[in-house]
Amino acid sequence: MARLLVSVLTFACLLSRAVAAESAGAPAIVLVPPNGPRSVFEVRGLSASVRAELAKLARDDPRWPQIFGVYVSAHAAATVAQPPMLGAYKVAGDAVRFSPRFPLERGVEYRALFNWQPSASNDSQIGTRTRANRLRLVQTFVVPAEGSLPPARVMAIYPSSAALPENILRFYVQFSAPMSQGSSYGYVRLRDASGAEVDRPFLELPQELWSPDGTRLTLLFEPGRVKRGLVPRAEQGPILIAGRTYSLTVDGKWLDAEGRPLEGAFRKTFRVVEAEVGQLDPLAWKIVPPKSGSREPLEIRFPKPLDHAMLERVLRVFQQRKGRNAGETRTEIAGTVRVADEESRWSFEPRDRWSAGRYSLAVSTTLEDRAGNSIARPFEVDLNRSQPSQPAPALVQIEFEVRERP
Repeated sequence: MARLLVSVLTFACLLSRAVAAESAGAPAIVLVPPNGPRSVFEVRGLSASVRAELAKLARDDPRWPQIFGVYVSAHAAATVAQPPMLGAYKVAGDAVRFSPRFPLERGVEYRALFNWQPSASNDSQIGTRTRANRLRLVQTFVVPAEGSLPPARVMAIYPSSAALPENILRFYVQFSAPMSQGSSYGYVRLRDASGAEVDRPFLELPQELWSPDGTRLTLLFEPGRVKRGLVPRAEQGPILIAGRTYSLTVDGKWLDAEGRPLEGAFRKTFRVVEAEVGQLDPLAWKIVPPKSGSREPLEIRFPKPLDHAMLERVLRVFQQRKGRNAGETRTEIAGTVRVADEESRWSFEPRDRWSAGRYSLAVSTTLEDRAGNSIARPFEVDLNRSQPSQPAPALVQIEFEVRERP
């Protein structure tokens, strides 16, 4: 019973993290979907306090256009007398949405401006915390001319390895362009080596798990058949069995956001190996520092593959410098992340050249392997055999040094 309870609670946490992962990141304005005349403009990544303040505004409040206005780009430099586009405003989940009254025109550039300035009354009530929420975002968008882009295609399915553990938790399907949404589960099939379809292997959520740009779908396996000790697994059997071969197929009839079928069907064939257990240990990672004066990538090599989507967003690089008062300052380094070697190698190419000195890699302890084991804890915990551990820190810091050239 203890293991069943922990498994259920752990998967609830997994689902929460999966939903949050698709909308995580710094505040940004996005067009949803990116290429359609009926697209809407959304501001994502806002703090809970800002969303709470905006939720107090009525949909027809005259302050909305001053906070979140969308303009035809030809009018971007016009005076304040130039009105923004007409439309409706709404705080929807973790996003603030503007739905234009009329369809967007293809080939026309639009300029979206989000300008959050807390009122003086709010400033006096909340003080420094509210003033820190002041935010200005500007982004331009163009809906491509019809037929200017090729149909979407499946670029990859992650994990990319041909050998996957029997307790894998999710697949990521990466497309080249935004896809139609709402009926995704009807276009993906999991089959065994005989061609027989595995019955309902995925957790079919009413709100599908799409990345903000509509190009990546997360497929979560049905938890009750993945984790040991749960009734569905005992009654229906596991989804994947070690030693067998399976294939995940994506139907070529699936329509992209432009209403066109995929360029073609896609199949990923893989064999199943034993389950992966035990939490991750960053001390087992191999760090390959770059050379000073270069833009060589920093490389991290892992003993086993990790979660592809998380590797793209939960590792950050900082440079450490001594301050004037014997303290130390940290500055985040801008650059490009790449994940390779079947998700067992992470690299970071800086925007500017490396300078000699001390650096640190900040890693969220939520980082997981393919079976949900994180730095903070293993995915499955049997309370009958182990004592609950202390809460893990949010981050672990791994220091490295970029040395002067000899």
